Amino acid sequence: MASLDASDLLALLGVWIPAGVLVAGGWVSRRWADARAAERTRVVVDKMRSAARRDA
Repeated sequence: MASLDASDLLALLGVWIPAGVLVAGGWVSRRWADARAAERTRVVVDKMRSAARRDA
């Protein structure tokens, strides 16, 4: 089995750290977009409810 020296380890970290940052950033971005969509939905539902109350 091949042993890893410091340069191999640094090369692996150079690949895995940016990949991890991209994955984490994508997850955060998706969660933020989901939260914004939920807020927009809530605002629309609130407007519909208030309009229904006004009409009743």
